[in-house]
Amino acid sequence: MNDVFLKPEKLLNPLLKMAVLSGVQAAVCLHIRRGIEVNAIDEKGRSPLILAASKGHTETCRILLEAGADPRMQDKEGNDALTIALGRKMDILAELLKERLSELDYDLATVASELNPVSSENESSAPLNASDEEFDLSGWVSEEDSPPPPQDYECLARVSVTHQSISAHTPIDNDEDWSDVDIDLPLSQRIHRRDWNDEIHNEALRLFLIALQESHVSQRWIEDIALDTKGDSDPEFEGHLVFILEELGVIVDDIEWLQPDISIPLDEDMEDIANEALSFLSELTSQNIEPQRLYEKDMAKTVSLLSKEGEAEIGNIIEKGLEEALIAVSGSVLAIKEILCVADKILMNELPMETMVNRETIIQSEDDDPADENYHFQEDNEDIDEKPISDLTVHIETIRDLLHHLSEENSHIMLDSLREVRLSWTFLEALCNRLGQSKTDPVAQSALEFALAKVTRAKSRMVESNLKLVYSIARKYFHRGLSFLDLIQEGNLGLIKAVEKFDYRRGFKFSTYATWWIRQSITRAIADQARLIRVPVHMVESVNQVERARDRIEQITGLTADAAKIAKQLTLPMEKVTKALRATSEIIPIDSLGIEDVANAEFFFSAAPSPEEYAMQIALHDELDRMLDTLKPRESEVLRLRFGLNDNDEQTLEEIGRVFMLTRERIRQIESKALRKLRYPSRAESLRDFIEIPKQKNQEELKEDEESN
Repeated sequence: MNDVFLKPEKLLNPLLKMAVLSGVQAAVCLHIRRGIEVNAIDEKGRSPLILAASKGHTETCRILLEAGADPRMQDKEGNDALTIALGRKMDILAELLKERLSELDYDLATVASELNPVSSENESSAPLNASDEEFDLSGWVSEEDSPPPPQDYECLARVSVTHQSISAHTPIDNDEDWSDVDIDLPLSQRIHRRDWNDEIHNEALRLFLIALQESHVSQRWIEDIALDTKGDSDPEFEGHLVFILEELGVIVDDIEWLQPDISIPLDEDMEDIANEALSFLSELTSQNIEPQRLYEKDMAKTVSLLSKEGEAEIGNIIEKGLEEALIAVSGSVLAIKEILCVADKILMNELPMETMVNRETIIQSEDDDPADENYHFQEDNEDIDEKPISDLTVHIETIRDLLHHLSEENSHIMLDSLREVRLSWTFLEALCNRLGQSKTDPVAQSALEFALAKVTRAKSRMVESNLKLVYSIARKYFHRGLSFLDLIQEGNLGLIKAVEKFDYRRGFKFSTYATWWIRQSITRAIADQARLIRVPVHMVESVNQVERARDRIEQITGLTADAAKIAKQLTLPMEKVTKALRATSEIIPIDSLGIEDVANAEFFFSAAPSPEEYAMQIALHDELDRMLDTLKPRESEVLRLRFGLNDNDEQTLEEIGRVFMLTRERIRQIESKALRKLRYPSRAESLRDFIEIPKQKNQEELKEDEESN
C-alpha cells in the first residue's frame, strides 16, 4: 500500500464534519450532492472517512467511499481509516476498507505497467558509461578558474588614508537637544483574545446550529467556548456570543443540559442563519470595528449617484407628495380645527411661529433681496417684522371662514390658503399623529400618512445617493479641531438641508447645489465646536487669514511673527490682528500644570475687584440702564440680552430671535440700529468717563518699536 499521497489544501466543511461525526447519512448524502469535497481535512489532518471510521459509522464510510473518498489518507499522527478500524476491532468496516484498498492497488499497478513496460534484464542492468560515444554534452566544456588580479598597493594606500580621515571626522550637530523631550507614542491595538482559527469557527458554528434547533443553550457551554488560550475566561467574547444568541431569539439559562447533538438534518435556511451569525461574530471579535470603517463599509452599499433626470424625478415626487398631504389636510375638518387652534396660540404669543410655519417662510417675508434697491430703506422700517404675523393672520382668517362653508366648490380656495401658510414638515407629522390618535377621520389620516411616507422615501433616496459627496468634502477639513466622523455628521446635516431646499426646476445638478450647504454646515460646526472658547462665525475667516499669514512669515523668516508683522503683511489694522491672535491662543488645562507652574500662574486666578472697581461697575451699570431706557423697549431688550446686561449671560442672535419670534437677521438689524443710536454724541459723552484711554506714544517710542521689529 502506498503511504505517500498529496495533502489536499481544501479545509473540511464544518457542516459535513458535524454530519459525519453524528452519523446522519441523509445529511452526508446532501452535502455530497452539493459538491462538497470528501477528501478535505480538518485542522488535525482528518478526512471525513477517518472521522467516520473513528466513530464506527460503517454505512457512512460506505457512502464516502462510493463518493470517491481516499482510504489511504492519513492524519497528522500517521493513522488512516483502516488503522483506526483495526485498532477498535471493527471487522466489517476493516474488510470494507481492505477491499477498497486492494482495488486501488490493482489500479495503480495497471497504470504503472502501461507507463513503464518491463524491459529485459540486460537492458535494465546496463550501466551508464560517461565515455560512450552516444553520451553528448552538447559542446559543453568545463571553465577553468581564472587567477586573481595582482595586488594594487597604491589603491590600498589611498583607501586606507580615506578611511582614516572618515574615522577622524567629528560631526557638528547644530540641532536642538531632544534628550529632555518626552514622546508619547499612541497606544497599540489591544492584543486579540486568540486567533480566529478553525477550532473556534467550528465550535461557534455548532453552538449556533444547536441553539437554533433547540431554542435554548446552557450558560456553561458558552463559558467553555469563550475560554482563551490560557484557559481563562474571556468576558468580551462571551458577551459577543450571548448578544448574538439573544438576537436569534435563543434562551440562555443556567440549567445544566446534556451535551446536545444534531440528530435531524437541518434545513438550508437554518444553516444560512447560522453562517450569517458566525460572520457577524467574526466582525465583532475583529480589531477593525472602528466606527469610521463601519461607516465606509455601509456607505459603499448605498445607491449610486443619481443622474440629472433622476434628481428631477425625485424632486417631482417630493413636490407631489407635499401637495397630496395638503389635499388630505384640506378635506379634514379635524385637521383644519387643529391648525386654527395652533394658529390662535401663535397669534397670542403662546407658541413661536416656527411651531406651525416653515422657517423659510419667515425668512423670505423678512429678508429682502440685497440686490433690491429698497433693501436699505426696509431695514429701517419698524414694521417689517410684523409682516409674517400679519400674513399668517390673513390666511388663518380665510381658513376660519371657509371652515363653516366647506364644500367642493370652496375646496380649492382652502387648498390655496394652506399653500400660502406653508405648514412645516414637523407640524404635518404632528398633525398626522393627532389624526391617528383621534380615529375620527381615518381616511384623511391614511392619505396624509401615505403622502408623508412617499416624501420621506424620496428624500432618503436623495440623501443616500450623495453620502459619498459628503465624505469627499469632509476630507478637506482634516485637522480643523473636529474629528472626521463629526465632520461627516455635520456634512450630512447640511446634505439633508440641501434636499429640503432643492428646486429641480432651476436646471442645475443637485450635487452642485448641495456642495454649498455641506461646506456651510461643516465650517459653521468648526467655528462653533472646534475651540474650547467659541469664536463668533464672522471672525472665523479673519482668524484663518491671520493664521495663514503667521505661518507664511515664520516659514520665510524662521522667526516668530508678531502682530505688527502680520498686520503689515495683510494691510489690516493692528487691533483686528491682535484680536484674531487672542482668539487663537492655546487653552492650557490647569490640571496639566505642574506644582511650580501653578504656583507661578497667578494670572489663572482672578482676584476680587477692589472697592473702587466695584463702585465703578455699579455706576457703569446704572448709566447703561439710563441710556437703554432712552431707546425703544424692543431695542433696549435686544441689547440687554445680546450683551448679558440682565444676568451676565450673553445670548446669540438665534436665541434672541426665538424670544421675539424673529429671524437672526432681523435681530441683527435691530441691534445694529440701536448701537448707532447709542453712538450719538449726546449719549456717548456720558460713558467717556468709564473708558481708559491709553497714553499716546511719541515719535521716539514709535521709532524704537520699528527698530526692535
